[in-house]
Amino acid sequence: MILYEGLFVKSNGDLRSMRFIRLSDIPKNILEAKTHGKKSKPNRGDLELVWDIDHKAFKYFNHKTRVGNLTSRALDSYMEYFE
Repeated sequence: MILYEGLFVKSNGDLRSMRFIRLSDIPKNILEAKTHGKKSKPNRGDLELVWDIDHKAFKYFNHKTRVGNLTSRALDSYMEYFE
């Protein structure tokens, strides 16, 4: 599993730093447990639906207003991000 970190400008003009895991990297059993009964579009244009590890919730990362590049690193342990 890969952890990404990036910075973008929110619609209100504030900078937002986010550490997240992409949906494609989340094990299927965890993804199904977290999305059971919920309906949301995975991506909306430049907005990518991701798992925000600090808020332990699905959030959108805005690639259109991204500041700089994303950084990434491999995670050895990840279960604590989904509890």
